[in-house]
Amino acid sequence: MLGTSYLRHHPEHEFVVVDLEDPPDWLGFSDDEYLDLATAHDVEELAEVVTPRAVRGLLAKYDVVVKLPPRALVLAPLAVVATRGFVDLSGSALAHWNLHERSVEGASLIRFDDYDPRTPWVPAPNCERVLFSERPELKKIYDDYAALVEPNDVPYRFGSLSDGTPITAPMRTLFREALTPSNPLNPTVDRPPHAFDGERFQEWLRLPATPVERVNGFNRLLLAVWRSRVDLQTAFPQPFGPGFRQWCHLHGRHEGVPEWALPGDPIEPAPPADEFGVNVAGYHTAELGIGEMGRVMLRVLAASNVPHVSVVEEHSITTTVRTGLEAPDSVGAPRFPVSLITVNGDFTDPLLAAHPEVGHDRYRIGLWAWELEEFPASMHHGFAHVDEIWTVSEFSRRAIAAHSPVPVHAIPVPVPDPGEPRREPADRTRFFFAFDYNSTAGRKNPYGLVTAFQTAFEGRADVELVIKSTNSHSNISAAERLRLQVAGDERITLVERYLSVEELADLYATSHAYVSLHRGEGFGLTVAEAMIRAIPVISTDYSGTAEFVTEETGWLIPHTTTPVGPGWAPYPADCHWADPDLDAAARAMREVADNPEEARRRGATARAHLLRTRTVEAAARWTTERLTAAHEAWRARRQEHVPEPPSLARRVARRIVRTVRIP
Repeated sequence: MLGTSYLRHHPEHEFVVVDLEDPPDWLGFSDDEYLDLATAHDVEELAEVVTPRAVRGLLAKYDVVVKLPPRALVLAPLAVVATRGFVDLSGSALAHWNLHERSVEGASLIRFDDYDPRTPWVPAPNCERVLFSERPELKKIYDDYAALVEPNDVPYRFGSLSDGTPITAPMRTLFREALTPSNPLNPTVDRPPHAFDGERFQEWLRLPATPVERVNGFNRLLLAVWRSRVDLQTAFPQPFGPGFRQWCHLHGRHEGVPEWALPGDPIEPAPPADEFGVNVAGYHTAELGIGEMGRVMLRVLAASNVPHVSVVEEHSITTTVRTGLEAPDSVGAPRFPVSLITVNGDFTDPLLAAHPEVGHDRYRIGLWAWELEEFPASMHHGFAHVDEIWTVSEFSRRAIAAHSPVPVHAIPVPVPDPGEPRREPADRTRFFFAFDYNSTAGRKNPYGLVTAFQTAFEGRADVELVIKSTNSHSNISAAERLRLQVAGDERITLVERYLSVEELADLYATSHAYVSLHRGEGFGLTVAEAMIRAIPVISTDYSGTAEFVTEETGWLIPHTTTPVGPGWAPYPADCHWADPDLDAAARAMREVADNPEEARRRGATARAHLLRTRTVEAAARWTTERLTAAHEAWRARRQEHVPEPPSLARRVARRIVRTVRIP
């Protein structure tokens, strides 16, 4: 059809058809290679994948190769001006998406994507801007096309499994991910079978990819379906909860979930053994603050020699968070009677739903952080999931304890020593700040930092500011605000990506001061990381950082308090946070630049202060004491629930009572 219309206007040319269901040998694909491609891509995607190889093969024989869309007609000679090479005319054709602004007169190529001859009154479903009743010339062309189309009831060869199950987009996505074994969303050891290898692909789809899926009766395909649909993620934020399970059984089978992939019954959680130790569950592979706090606790436990296992949670983390860090060596199934859950209260429920053994019959400790003096009611639901709360500062402890029905303790958070500080010589004084847009730019306040820097150094070229951020792509408005603020100032560099450990170490080594004009911090991990490297810090004198930054170890910036205002969830608009004095910050930055000896002195003092007060050994002692008390509390609670066997005297007395009738 397309070939006939083309050759009618170009009889001197040759027309080559590449059959995607039976590719010619000259394309050079092996059978397994092509079947992998046909599994990973639908027919349109497969055509795009095959095109480059087809073009290379044809250019070996022809000077010019012209690609035409498959569902199209040539209406007039094509204007191809190239004398050598490849020309793709797919984008220049008329189609239902551009016909409302283009005329058929003089057109040479028209596409019929989404046109169904069985509904010949519309060019495509829900097409409102092109009406055949108003364009009779179009109706004639579409009718001519419909008359040429031959009915084809033969299904697409690569469109279904051996049992007739359609190969859906989530199935293809899973297969593509599995071809990259390091992909954390679909861990796999062996290369998966393609979809046309008997029933092996189907068996692979219904196997759980992780222990979490196995315990909950789910499989890799169900999680792929959930990840592929925003509506399901919105309705069921916890994929392992009862809501998504019910949807699969009631609606899933009608919306792309085969009968053989429906979820099974979850495995009943095993009770813990009466053995001292702790299960540490959290975002151990995620590059975010609460993930790092979990890793800090694992280092503390290793130093304390407390037996422990790590439970890695990745399913409840937003897809914008990178989870590329190596899993701890201590990964294992929960077996101890105490669990330390190193995620905030609002993420505890999803973690427990994904890993029920972490909470089942355990004494639960939540490791929480909060950055404001007010702990809002919207966060209180997390109390129901824990028996005790550890937090990262006295500031956070006071905020949470004011509302908590369970004990709240502040950990003496250690700051591990990375070794003797490395300093690189530089011609300019470099100020450095790092933050995550997912932690809200409003709270981290890079905007105030830029204002203070530009106020401090107007007209000076001997200074620079580096702001490293992550997840700008998912916080476009906040990121654009900062980009526009720094535009035109060549002294300010925005590094908007994740860095390797080595790259981050280089940034610290080449910086002369770390500046955090935050509006609130639970602890202030990046400030502490700078101090332990002997980098002087300039920090808002508020919240967690005020507990380890002093005038001897850095520059404290005074502040007032101000309402949070709208747009900075999860912080309620009517709560308050700090408003640092930017003029004072500018003066501090000038002192760092103009008095490097004093800056170095305060940096050295800061390192010595943390080495003395924030040791892993002190944290290990504290943690061991708290976990010992938690284990004893678990034992006491279990004894309360186990009825004591009655003594012989009691048993005899009960029998007597049962035989005596009271008059």
